[in-house]
Amino acid sequence: FQLVELRSEFDDTRIYRAVDVNSNISYRVRSRQGEVDAGSVGTGFDRDVRVLQQLTHPGIPRHVAHARLKHGDVVHTYVV
Repeated sequence: FQLVELRSEFDDTRIYRAVDVNSNISYRVRSRQGEVDAGSVGTGFDRDVRVLQQLTHPGIPRHVAHARLKHGDVVHTYVV
């Protein structure tokens, strides 16, 4: 994925316009730092992914991929 431009930023979340093999996509990154349990972050994240995978509408980006990574005390979640 190639990040093209930052479209929105709020709290601990950033949403980018991105490109995947010449297709426009939306790339959401959420980073939480501190005493955060990856499992607690995962609850809402997993729910969001399940819902997005089931939605089909021209105005809603389709689900391409997702990941959860922990680097030190920061948990990053990605939804593409």
